[in-house]
Amino acid sequence: MNTIKDRAAVERFAMDALPLAENWTPGTPVCTGAAFAGLLKALGKNVINPALADLLYFLAATPTDKKEQADRREAIYNARIRAEGAETSLELTSAIMADHNTQSAAPPGTLKQAAVDALRRLCPAEPVQVPNLAALSLSNVQTAAVEWLVPGLLPRGELSVLGADGGTGKGLWQAQLIAHVTTGNSNNFFQNPLQNPCNVLIFSGEDDPARVLRPRLLAAGADMSKAFVVTSDGFFRDNRHLLAMDSEEFSAIIRNTAPDMVVIDPYQSFLNMDIKMAERNQMRGTTTPFRAVLRETNAAGLLVAHSNKKGAVAGRQRLADSSDLWDASRCVIMMGRDKLTKQVYVSNEKNSYAAECKTTLFTIEGATVEGVKTAVAVYQGTTDKKDYDFIMAKAARPEGSKADAKEAICSILNESQSGSMESEKLRLAVMEEAGCSEATFRRARTDLKDKGTIYTKQIPQKNGVNKWYVFYRGETDEHLPSESL
Repeated sequence: MNTIKDRAAVERFAMDALPLAENWTPGTPVCTGAAFAGLLKALGKNVINPALADLLYFLAATPTDKKEQADRREAIYNARIRAEGAETSLELTSAIMADHNTQSAAPPGTLKQAAVDALRRLCPAEPVQVPNLAALSLSNVQTAAVEWLVPGLLPRGELSVLGADGGTGKGLWQAQLIAHVTTGNSNNFFQNPLQNPCNVLIFSGEDDPARVLRPRLLAAGADMSKAFVVTSDGFFRDNRHLLAMDSEEFSAIIRNTAPDMVVIDPYQSFLNMDIKMAERNQMRGTTTPFRAVLRETNAAGLLVAHSNKKGAVAGRQRLADSSDLWDASRCVIMMGRDKLTKQVYVSNEKNSYAAECKTTLFTIEGATVEGVKTAVAVYQGTTDKKDYDFIMAKAARPEGSKADAKEAICSILNESQSGSMESEKLRLAVMEEAGCSEATFRRARTDLKDKGTIYTKQIPQKNGVNKWYVFYRGETDEHLPSESL
């Protein structure tokens, strides 16, 4: 709730309404209609914050006048539509209406305690008493060497970033990293063993622990007893509000787990919903609490970021919307795919405390773990080429062949959690991934349908329109082309 439009106005409302809400009985007003309208305006886009839903619908239900109740509920609905930008989306409007009707039907007595709790959170915090404000003299600071989790790559107590396009294979490289950290053993990707196995905490915003994370990590050789996970949707299910990386809850999870490495994948899933990633001050305000708890616990932090879709840009410019991540991080790793060799590259683009590591190359092969199909990264060596070299080579590549398009179709479908995609979206994704023409895409799709690798089916949509979807059956005698990210 740190992006409220007019915090001072919201705090004034909360202070006035809190005693009335605490002592509310049916027939007792909590606020006037004008005050309620002012609250909606002051909240701005925070009217869609799940943590405030019970408060708003409680306030709408407390007037004794039925028309006033209806007017307040209509005002909530209209504010939600504007905040969600749903004016032109029939599907989103219908979803909001269904939820609105459910919330409106709740008796105010069942919402009272949640409303009181929300008002308490909205009230201004008591001023912190700071007895002494003084700078630290460097004469009292003891010189210390950098402490590494992964020597030469990931420092403890610091923030690092991994950036890559979706579907590149960043989850598979992470699996090799986590296997190295949780076992302490060397592998082709990390050839120097660690002194001791370490714990890893994963904040997952996209990957299911049972269907994706566990099979992927097992295939890489990780120790499951040292890998811990918190999912964004699981936290929301249990707590009815989103988990943000600058919250005290987020820091408490890290302290209670006591990991040696914290992975946030992708970090965009753990931002406050009104954060503008392109604004450096907002991003710095979000990453600073995370960096503070990393230093407190001496853990290495790895933020995983989706890279942007701009053409012919490399390094800093590839980090989606926020170059501040580059500046705040001590290590930056960028990944991509070499279209000419089909290999994935992992390029260390920034290293504040050591020389930049050589670029790692790997391919992707299928694997089956505990009866579940997954994929694994296969080491192919190193190169001195960097992200810029691969990106510029991409811009000059020839048009993708039918074989490229077939591989891209299988890869993209296999990487989706449902194993399917709307036909038109798949066409655009494959043409972008493989660099092929529409005609080449259609020939590749036909070949895969004839082989039985994929099939198509019409699926009814909520608006009554049927759309074609493409479903992935999987390979019968070949390795999987990719993994689910």
